[in-house]
Amino acid sequence: MLIRLCLLWLTLNLCACYSITLQSASEKAIMFSGQGTLPLKKYRVVRHFYHTHEIHFVFGIPMAEETERLLSNVLEAELAPQQAVINLRVQRYVSPLNQLNTLLTLGLYLRTELIIEGDVIEYLTQR
Repeated sequence: MLIRLCLLWLTLNLCACYSITLQSASEKAIMFSGQGTLPLKKYRVVRHFYHTHEIHFVFGIPMAEETERLLSNVLEAELAPQQAVINLRVQRYVSPLNQLNTLLTLGLYLRTELIIEGDVIEYLTQR
């Protein structure tokens, strides 16, 4: 029993070492959720977007090379020239089945789901 607990502790610590860097080269206005309030410009929400992407890690390194530009690609696909994003949220989710898989491989392989969501807005012009 003690060996199993030690293996579980080791696996959970190894899973915590997995990280992903997200970058965006977009010049659009982006406001993360919980960041505060918008300037006093009036705006309207055009739509809400929700994207999920599966990322596989081996030895703590993402297998897909485009993961660093993933956020930038999503924002480029969602935004038109006069639009911005508010309430942007990026979450990493590991299902219980994937946690079990990571435990069985002693933390060498991890499959996560990256969830990117937010609201696209347009500023209203005053006439």
